[in-house]
Amino acid sequence: MPAEAGDLLAVGRMMWAERLAAWKEIAHVRAQQGPYRSRIAPREPRILTRRVCRRRLPVPPEALMQGPPPLPPQASATDACSPGGGMSPPAATVARMTDTKYWTSAPDRVVRGSMGLCHLTVAQPPFNIDARSLPANDSDQARLFVELFDGIEEVLEDLGPRSVQTPLPSSVRSDLDIVHAAVWGGMRAISTPVFADDGNGNPLLAESQRMRERFPAARIVGHVTYYGGMEHTETVVMLPDGAMFHASGWPDDEPFVVLGAPHAVIASLGLSSWMLTAADIDMDQPLHEIEWASLAGLALGHSSPWGWEEMQTTAFRVQHSDLSVSSMEGLYFI
Repeated sequence: MPAEAGDLLAVGRMMWAERLAAWKEIAHVRAQQGPYRSRIAPREPRILTRRVCRRRLPVPPEALMQGPPPLPPQASATDACSPGGGMSPPAATVARMTDTKYWTSAPDRVVRGSMGLCHLTVAQPPFNIDARSLPANDSDQARLFVELFDGIEEVLEDLGPRSVQTPLPSSVRSDLDIVHAAVWGGMRAISTPVFADDGNGNPLLAESQRMRERFPAARIVGHVTYYGGMEHTETVVMLPDGAMFHASGWPDDEPFVVLGAPHAVIASLGLSSWMLTAADIDMDQPLHEIEWASLAGLALGHSSPWGWEEMQTTAFRVQHSDLSVSSMEGLYFI
């Protein structure tokens, strides 16, 4: 082998080793981070395809001699390639990876934004019940509640129970098909990535208005935080007597838009000044500095289920509507 070719091969081996070490380090860091995500989802490192790698770097001869990895002992090459073989993946996996109706993004495409607090609660009287005394979540009723939503066409799969404190997954595109929902007696709730907004759609407000028509005697309370480079929040409270407010915008920044009458909501709930102070709510502050999420929490009071890890919801994989998919693709991808 000429000296020049030997030197090039040595450089190629060194670069392959450095890249492998970098990938291992990234995998170790991600494993330590756990299921929680930072405010801004990190971009995936660009992985060169095999064709590009072959053009740019000489592949060591020993790598070429290894050949493809062997098939599992219980399957043959015929099984792996034939439609009727024994290597068919589980049905749930097929549903997750092949259901691309309306989506233009691949199921494994990395999401750029992420969700913070995200829930819409429909609480029917009595309003002074302690959340811990509510009946256990009825997953069948929760499924029916999910099917009421205008942005959901169909429930595809029941993924099992989740704690109310388990955040919605938002790592890859297929995660955006997952919603959490619950029915605890007279209280209903849902968390869905469709509620994310950048100030142009107000999806939480639209769905709250639909729930108000269906459940006129209920308190409708919702809040969503979306991280997409900056933090955007949307909060809504609707009471049976007609008092309501909707606050949407970028906290600590303007513009911040408030609809309805927050002071009428405070009066209807019978909230005293010391209750507001204890919740760090100062209505004299600029609109974008008021703790709207705390005010929404006071609307539910002790009935709020969102602070109790033992309370459970049910996770569902759903088929969103064309409009919902279009909205999410504009928010979660560049």
